[in-house]
Amino acid sequence: MTIRALIFDIGGVLLRTLDWSKRYEWERKLNLPHNSLEALVHGTTLNTQFERGEVAFDAFWDAVGRRLGVPAELVTQFREDFYAGDALNQALLARIRQWRRDGLKIGIISNAPPSLRMTLQHRLHIVDDFDHIVISAEVGVRKPHARIYEIALEELDVVAAEAVFVDDLTENIAGAQAVGLHGVHFTDTAPAVAAIEALLA
Repeated sequence: MTIRALIFDIGGVLLRTLDWSKRYEWERKLNLPHNSLEALVHGTTLNTQFERGEVAFDAFWDAVGRRLGVPAELVTQFREDFYAGDALNQALLARIRQWRRDGLKIGIISNAPPSLRMTLQHRLHIVDDFDHIVISAEVGVRKPHARIYEIALEELDVVAAEAVFVDDLTENIAGAQAVGLHGVHFTDTAPAVAAIEALLA
């Protein structure tokens, strides 16, 4: 069956942490083990609830700050520093734009709070590069739950066998494949593009 749609994850794929220095600074300030901050913010039950839209933005970050010992007046700075090293994957974005010009439908599925849409629109200015964006907090379900992939397929008006899903986490690829999508595990841009091109050929 012909591939008609490509669907991408955001964090770790289209938006990647290239500079970890500010996170490491906070680890030192808070007396945390090296390279532990990512899991302490994103690898929690609270974050899962946040990404399902069950916890408000400020409530999430206030709770993170309290748990890690960040002074209340520095929580906003902590949040900004946590993501300061993130950068858009310009090489992949350029290829996505070309695939879209070639007639493929392009989508996003991201486990993220509703604020991601504002980030994509007003800070990164890439909303118009995608035909549909599915954000877990807006639909109340996270990857790898089957429903989030089904929502994306419905919005893009394709069946699973006509779509490729690209993610950096193997459990999310497995979830997509269970629904019938083709999966590409993202480790770096060049091999991911090559894998996608092989499926399109």
